[in-house]
Amino acid sequence: MRVLVTSCPATSHFYPLVPFALALRRAGHRVLVATGGGFAARAAATGLDVFPVGGDVDLMSVAPPRPRPGAAPDQAGWGRMLALAERTAPDLVRLARDWRPDLLVRTPTEFAGPIVAEQLGIPVIEHSFGLPMPRERLRAADELLEPLYRRFGVRPRLCDPAWVLDVCPPSFRPAGVIAGTAMRYVPFHGPEPSGPGRLEDVDLCLTLGTILPALGHTAVVAPVVEAAADLGLRTLVLGAATPDSPGVTSARWLPLGEVLPRCRVLAHHAGSGTTFAALAAGVPQLAMPHMTDQPDNAARIEATGVGRQLAPERIDREQARTALAALVAEGPERAAARALSAEIGAQPSPDEVVASIGSLTATPPPGQAPA
Repeated sequence: MRVLVTSCPATSHFYPLVPFALALRRAGHRVLVATGGGFAARAAATGLDVFPVGGDVDLMSVAPPRPRPGAAPDQAGWGRMLALAERTAPDLVRLARDWRPDLLVRTPTEFAGPIVAEQLGIPVIEHSFGLPMPRERLRAADELLEPLYRRFGVRPRLCDPAWVLDVCPPSFRPAGVIAGTAMRYVPFHGPEPSGPGRLEDVDLCLTLGTILPALGHTAVVAPVVEAAADLGLRTLVLGAATPDSPGVTSARWLPLGEVLPRCRVLAHHAGSGTTFAALAAGVPQLAMPHMTDQPDNAARIEATGVGRQLAPERIDREQARTALAALVAEGPERAAARALSAEIGAQPSPDEVVASIGSLTATPPPGQAPA
């Protein structure tokens, strides 16, 4: 079977679906990734076949349009994704007509892929990368996408995938949210090795991901690093420029999969990839959410007891010190984090889900309500 994978051109969107794409290939399916040309080299470094679309575009290079006057908040947040769909759709349609995929696998915020699925009449698998995407948010995107989709002779149907692969463990899912087909979250942080030498064990790892430092949102680093120093914690800072000092080291990038087993607490921006990597590793978390889905992730971190959250606009050294002192101890947050890690490990693996690929492209099983 030919499987076309479409993703927003950003690591935080693409990396979570790489384990499933590799599982498809191990099962003998032909897998082709279509993503923005500015991200294509990084996507190809995973070993998957990649076709660049939309020219030299990635998530940060495209300028979102201004929200329409009076637009609902759910619509106003889709501007950048809509602009990406506008750029990538023509190339993606031409590719699909030539390659003729049998199945489309897409991330919830990639909006050009459904055009191809509607034109070819092929089923769609929506692969989550964190908390389930609320259907009302996708309905708001449907309305915004109607002019684009009309140009290609189709109607937007983001709320009607054949299947939703849900990597969110049940106890982390908000109450009342319809579950998709359960699949284990398998952290993937890129093929690059960490470099020579062994990573040192640390008490605290601090990261703000890739997007926030690029936007200059790094004000939370100083109070957290200072609080860690007050507590005598060995600290590793990733991605944000920090002068090395006694007990503090920094690195531009290291794979979290190598870092998390060697740290006691992870302080971060509550991005989905970082949040779920820490959940899988069973590491307590200090969440400092800034935008998009980060407040939702931070709320679940606190509600499930696997960590705490601090508002980045109000965080100070004393607040950070109090939170870190609790999280670094052998307290309830560590026990809760270990329990949730075990829950993730009990979910079906990507290979097990791929084994049922025939039913994945047919009718949803009993218990999964239509979106």
